[in-house]
Amino acid sequence: MTIGIIVGMIWGFNKNLDFYLLDIYNVVSNIPYTLIVMILSYVLGAGIPQLIFSLSATSWIGMAYFIRVQVMIIRDREYNMASRVLGSSTWKIITHNILPYLISVVVTSAASRLPGYVSTEVFLGFIGLGLTVNQASLGRTIQLHSQYMQSAPYLFFIPVAVLAVITVSFYLVGQTLADASDPRNHGI
Repeated sequence: MTIGIIVGMIWGFNKNLDFYLLDIYNVVSNIPYTLIVMILSYVLGAGIPQLIFSLSATSWIGMAYFIRVQVMIIRDREYNMASRVLGSSTWKIITHNILPYLISVVVTSAASRLPGYVSTEVFLGFIGLGLTVNQASLGRTIQLHSQYMQSAPYLFFIPVAVLAVITVSFYLVGQTLADASDPRNHGI
């Protein structure tokens, strides 16, 4: 996400990058995300660093595009044009005028993407590509207990319920943080 935010901020201000980064975005966004992560996980092997690399190898470009669009919306507002006319540097405009309004958007986007990352890890663990055997994985737990659906279904439904609680919790915490970080909600 950090790479996506930085690239998106630069991309939103530098129109020369559109040609290159839009092509990368179009190629990556038209290949199913899960397929890319599965292939990278298979090639790199199991483990936490490999899983993090697999998840972030293609997700940064989506975040960069999202941030680019948000920067382009805010960049051309009157107060930013006035700052430019008064001689403010691009760095000052970014840090004082644009970044405070993007914090809530970034937090909301991060909160909405985290459950997807958790679900992808669960899926990879379920098919045996996620983490190593000695590392705890909700997907591997669901996969191991799926064979007991007839005799002891609670063994299957408990990890599924934990997954549901985790994803809903990330969403609710993210929405709360987004509301708290939005400058429009603070009567200043």
